[in-house]
Amino acid sequence: MHMNKESNRIWILMSRSLNGEADIDDRQELEQLLRADPALQQQYLMMRALWQSTTPEADTEKEVNVSRILQLARVQEAVADIEPVTPVKAKRFTLRHIAIAAAAVAACVAGIFIYQAYPISAPETVQLIVAHNGSRTQSRLPDGSTVWLNAGSSLSYEADFAGAVRAVKLTGEAYFDVAPNARKPFIVHTSGIHIKVLGTAFNVKAYATDKAVETTLISGMVQVVREDRAEKNAIYLHPDEKLVIARRQAKAAGKGSASGGNMVSDSAAGEEWQLAESIITRLDSKQHTTAELAETAWMYNRLVFSGDSFGELAPRLERWYNIRIEFAGEELKQLHFNGSFEKETVEQAFTALSTAAPFQFSIQGQRVLISAGK
Repeated sequence: MHMNKESNRIWILMSRSLNGEADIDDRQELEQLLRADPALQQQYLMMRALWQSTTPEADTEKEVNVSRILQLARVQEAVADIEPVTPVKAKRFTLRHIAIAAAAVAACVAGIFIYQAYPISAPETVQLIVAHNGSRTQSRLPDGSTVWLNAGSSLSYEADFAGAVRAVKLTGEAYFDVAPNARKPFIVHTSGIHIKVLGTAFNVKAYATDKAVETTLISGMVQVVREDRAEKNAIYLHPDEKLVIARRQAKAAGKGSASGGNMVSDSAAGEEWQLAESIITRLDSKQHTTAELAETAWMYNRLVFSGDSFGELAPRLERWYNIRIEFAGEELKQLHFNGSFEKETVEQAFTALSTAAPFQFSIQGQRVLISAGK
């Protein structure tokens, strides 16, 4: 496995971020690299999902570090095996190769960790489903539940749901139609919350760059527990209700220190987010199907936005079209839009937006440059 100087630096930054050792310069450098390369951002999302799902138990700090090197190695090899996906297909893989990749990555990150041949007990049965930017995918889970992943999302879980619960870890947005099983609850872990269900249909939106975590219940009942609060303070949702928990940036934990219980390492560059206030709203009673709801329209290849600022809409457009949007001025992010896109191309979408607000755009490959209108 060959790694040049630039890719070596990227893996060093990623490993520092995941291990909580990145300083502010490291985080800013990594954020720039991720924003400049959507494919690299997807690799990081997959790495983080696997990292969170395969952290082994270790008796010493040294053993933890070595185990995490091995995790990075498996992630890198898995990512290298992934082929570009079509808008209707995503790649699923297992973690099975360790030795050769581990040696390569251990050599690359020398100076950060001390490598010794400690055993690793991480399971080899972790499954990962990924929907890259520009694509959406549908998959059936081992228990018969169905999950739809929106663009720029990933879902990890242990194959066959062998444990006492059916646990999955989500990064991004997904719609779940859960197969009933009262003896084995289905739990979604994402962005500092745990969503527990027995059999129901619901949508979860928890992208790394979003300022809120949203859970929309279509049928059944769900229990939402925040990591920073006791289970007795759980929030219960009923059909046609949406829970919105605001998030705000908080000071990242320093090197070697642990973040507080209400902190969530969930941004593209590893910043810390803090869950804030929450509200429950009722869905529009006139909208009775998932195709009509704005919260689930993405499942039917429709991007719906209502009153969104350009700054809020930009990340959604980036994921939807697999592009990168650059603004010539911060004031352009304050423009607001209403509408929806379905079969529009990138050019058609931005032409429509520019007729509704005063701005100009230029498309250069996968970059869209936004400047002030005449």
